[in-house]
Amino acid sequence: MMIATTTPYPVPEQVLTECVSTASRTYGVPEVVIRAILMVEGGKVGTMSRNTNGSYDLGPMQLNTINLSIINKEYPFLTWRHITYNPCINIMVGTWFLGKKIKNRNGVIWEGVGDYHSVTPSKRIVYQTKFLRHYNALKAKYGFKPAQIEPIPGAQFAQVQTAPAAKVVTQATQYRLPSILTGDLPAPVVGLGIKHPASFSDLYAMSKSI
Repeated sequence: MMIATTTPYPVPEQVLTECVSTASRTYGVPEVVIRAILMVEGGKVGTMSRNTNGSYDLGPMQLNTINLSIINKEYPFLTWRHITYNPCINIMVGTWFLGKKIKNRNGVIWEGVGDYHSVTPSKRIVYQTKFLRHYNALKAKYGFKPAQIEPIPGAQFAQVQTAPAAKVVTQATQYRLPSILTGDLPAPVVGLGIKHPASFSDLYAMSKSI
């Protein structure tokens, strides 16, 4: 059983900016994609959201405890406490996990974003749609052209109920998401003393802060 030891709080903007930038450089995932995922997940530092299957979603990027064994193979020194209470570790590990999903989809960010949440088609498309809304809001904020959903020819189709009591609509389960570019967000705020954690030892050092 997990017991919260602090009241959840939002990641301070300066910390968020530098941690997202560092995670982006380390794992090759665009900052705007990481930010959009954070907005969809809506987690905070210290958040532990219990699921019906008994697992928990942890911290800002809501990493599921089911995946702790996968995380520990890469970073065996990290515990659920690090992921829950250290915002930079949460964002770093979440971005690493997202990057794996994207890589497994041959580098297609849109598909990796869906897999970050679920491999179930009906759940994926709902999550991807939320992601796209936040992604485009971020791009608009900084003066970039929004991405458009484009069905991939020959894709499978699924029945998706978009809202309670709403009619079921037919939507393609595979899309391409164009116009995702590195550097969509401003340069990070510096001065937090966070180094580019390009190595195992750097993230290990970060874990000692909690």
